[in-house]
Amino acid sequence: MNATTLTYLLGVIKGAGRQHHLLVQEKLAQIGRNLGYTSIIEYKAGIYDGRQDIIDVVWLSKRKIIAAFEVRMKKSYFLTTSNKDRKKLIRLDVKKRFLVNVSKISGRNYVQET
Repeated sequence: MNATTLTYLLGVIKGAGRQHHLLVQEKLAQIGRNLGYTSIIEYKAGIYDGRQDIIDVVWLSKRKIIAAFEVRMKKSYFLTTSNKDRKKLIRLDVKKRFLVNVSKISGRNYVQET
């Protein structure tokens, strides 16, 4: 699975507030299940700098994390990434790490592999 394919599969996701973020998480989880993985939303990855790291979505195969996703909701049409999210993903022992940026205005997404 690559970032371009994920961008296409996610499509346009419209919503509002926290519900919008959850809709994106649920869609990512469903894509993972359709591919045969176990999907976990709000995965507790460990404690770093005294805080619990929570990854938005992970896909697992035989209890091993195959892919991890951090979702960022943006108020503008311009999509950017967060250093905090990138660092959380890098700390995980996983081959595929994705940042998913979603516009709150258009519902369009842009998936980036880190």
